[in-house]
Amino acid sequence: MIALVALSIAVAAEPPASPGSVSLAEALALADGSSSGVELAGLGQDMAALRLDQVRKSRLPTASLQATVSLWNDSQKISFLPPGTMDCGALADPAMVPLCMGLSSEITVRAFVTGTATARVVEPLTGQIAIGHMIDAADAGVHAADSSAEQARREARYQAADAWYLAVATDRQLEIADAQVKSLEARVAVAQAAYAAKGGTKNDVLLGQLALAQAKQAVLQGGALRDAAQARLGLAIGNGGFPVVPEGSSDEAPRAASEVDGLIKRALDDRADLAALRSQIEASDANALVTASTRLPSVNAVGVYTHSEGTGLFAERDAGFVGVTADWPVWSWGQKTDALDLARTLAQVQRMQLEAAEAGVRVDVRSRADALNASAGAYDVATASIAVAEESLRIVEVRLQAGGGAMTEVLDAEAALVRARSNQATALYDARRAEAALERAVGADPWAK
Repeated sequence: MIALVALSIAVAAEPPASPGSVSLAEALALADGSSSGVELAGLGQDMAALRLDQVRKSRLPTASLQATVSLWNDSQKISFLPPGTMDCGALADPAMVPLCMGLSSEITVRAFVTGTATARVVEPLTGQIAIGHMIDAADAGVHAADSSAEQARREARYQAADAWYLAVATDRQLEIADAQVKSLEARVAVAQAAYAAKGGTKNDVLLGQLALAQAKQAVLQGGALRDAAQARLGLAIGNGGFPVVPEGSSDEAPRAASEVDGLIKRALDDRADLAALRSQIEASDANALVTASTRLPSVNAVGVYTHSEGTGLFAERDAGFVGVTADWPVWSWGQKTDALDLARTLAQVQRMQLEAAEAGVRVDVRSRADALNASAGAYDVATASIAVAEESLRIVEVRLQAGGGAMTEVLDAEAALVRARSNQATALYDARRAEAALERAVGADPWAK
């Protein structure tokens, strides 16, 4: 028993199966298939489809069966002639004998056990108007659920893309920090050798060791950021937050955003969340019409068939009828009016929410485009500054080798080069994340024609 418990604990502690590394395309696919938001949205689609099917079937006639069996305290019997009052055998006309005997016998009016079975079919007539509006509302609900599911998928893919780019960015920053450590280790070794040969100073050694210590600290910090980013990537692809290494990268220059007003128009047309709101408004308008139709009389076609047992000689064993029923509650203390006002108010609230959402989309698209353009501009500046920093480092290294420079100049120049490379990597992947955010804001590929 203890072994079984230990085994179960060990199995529970094992992480779920997860790839050790993923490309961007793989991360997007995994997020699309494992996001809880996508799964919930899928259930919402199923519920909306079931609701539409349910409402459509309400157009059809309904059939019901009802059966009743009763046990009475006694049966009821009657006779038209008390027994012994007439000698039926003495009648002159033989044909009257059976009649006489029937009148002298007890007739069961109600048996000890009685039963009835009734079949009823009802077809709504005026109710078809309300049902039509209900179908419209349910159909709009299906469209809203579909749009919500699409929005959930887009959101899951955006989160995966953002996490993937962040993981790649931290990897790149760690590579830069590692390269700086190796470079500084070599410089410290040279400084120590020069000091030992009386060709350098102790201060050069100390300055190099200080810069090396700071670079190693940057590596430690970069490693922590990388681990956190890889865990976030694992969470985004649905493995519970276990670290995943991003596979592949893109060093292409970022693309600037195209004409913003056109992107805003596309966003207003393509955003799935706006489409869901519009469908919800359609559903609310249809529900308001359903509520309004309750003021009309309810007219139904009815067909009924009844079979009875044990109800006596004079009861009809089989009976049926077809007809029309009408029900018109003409006074309800204003409840129907209040319900209609409430339904119309809900639709108006949703229209106001749509207007606010559209305004938010305009701001979102513009701010995302501005962020992308700023990152693209920063990337260009950082790329140009790398060449300047490399040339500056080359010059001070030549001067130091010729005996005319100082270690501080070399360290400052190398730090400037590291900053330039770090700024370029930061700007590049900030731009990549801004591209993903702009695509999310537009609801489609911003660069698609």
